[in-house]
Parts: sequence; C-alpha cells; structure tokens
Amino acid sequence: MASKKILMVLPPLDFDGAAYQVIRRALESRGHTVAVTSIAEGGVTASDGVSAPVSVRLRDVKTWDYDAFIFIGGEGARVYYDDEQVRKLAKDVKYKAVGATGSAVAILALAEVLNGKKATGPHEL
Repeated sequence: MASKKILMVLPPLDFDGAAYQVIRRALESRGHTVAVTSIAEGGVTASDGVSAPVSVRLRDVKTWDYDAFIFIGGEGARVYYDDEQVRKLAKDVKYKAVGATGSAVAILALAEVLNGKKATGPHEL
C-alpha cells in the first residue's frame, strides 16, 4: 500500500486526545504522513491535556495535497458546527476518504457530506 497524506482536523481546545493519539499512531505506523489543522495557530490541547502542533493553518489547507481527512471530536468540536471554513472544507473533500470521531460526525452532517450515506455517531447528535 502506498503512503498517503492525511489531514486531521482538530478543535482548538477540548478535543478527544485519546482518539487523536490512537488514530495518528496507527496511520504513522503504516507509513502514512499525518498533518494537523485547526482554527488555532501553533498548537491545540485536548480535554485530557494531550497537545498537538498545528502543521497547517486551516485557511491555508489545499485539499488536493491530501488523500484523506479525519475530523476529531470531543466537546471542543462544537465550535466547528457553525464555522464556515470548516463546513467548506468538509464539503470540498466529500469525494475523498473522510472520517470523523464522536461529536465531529455532526460537522460532516451539517455540511451535508453524509446525505444518502449511513453513519454512526454519539446518540446525542
């Protein structure tokens, strides 16, 4: 399997640090390159204290540079529910490999990326 470039979209605060770490490690252990974006610049912090450096500013993301996109949930993901930049990113990548964890599933739903598709997410969504 050829190495892929994957962009993880993280909230600036209170994201699911465990999900981020597990997914990132799994992808990198298989030879994939992982980058992180957020509306925050510099770095982001999970609800459990895990931090992640932001490698590309959200406004500078070029979707053609990546093969897949993963939106990481957590309480902080709610900041993206009405964020036009994030919604546009989700719409722009809907024909690529796209995934979301926890509450970030709502980001894809609100961007209409999940229309006509089966999806799972937290029951409160």
